[in-house]
Amino acid sequence: MLLTLVALAALAVTIFGIRTYRSFSLLRSAYELGAPDVSSVRPWMTLDYIARSHHVSETALAERLGLAPDADPTTTLMSLAEKQCLSPFEYLHQVQEAIAELRPIASPPAGSEADSEPNGFGGRDPCRTSGLRLPRPRSDAYARC
Repeated sequence: MLLTLVALAALAVTIFGIRTYRSFSLLRSAYELGAPDVSSVRPWMTLDYIARSHHVSETALAERLGLAPDADPTTTLMSLAEKQCLSPFEYLHQVQEAIAELRPIASPPAGSEADSEPNGFGGRDPCRTSGLRLPRPRSDAYARC
């Protein structure tokens, strides 16, 4: 009985460990592309869903992925990966790359509030931007430099 419970626990840990590793791999590949928000792409998603949620053209996304112009937009990424004989992870990475290339990078307009302040934080306290209260350096600590 105890051996069965240990085996079931080990199986559960292994399954969830693999799922965690896959999610981490997708997140890491998205960060390497410089677009961490595309890490949410999953195999169950369809082309039209991804195009809408990531604000890219559906036809441009299909073209970038090498799909026919008449490809069904309700096809899941998993089935597209199977048709191209790729693993789901490899295909998701290609989709991440396509989204990152198709979507324009939003940069703050010149002369915006962030540019007008000398500290570059738009007058906000940089120690409190994330809600964390970081210790402030003592001003006399830098006087010796």
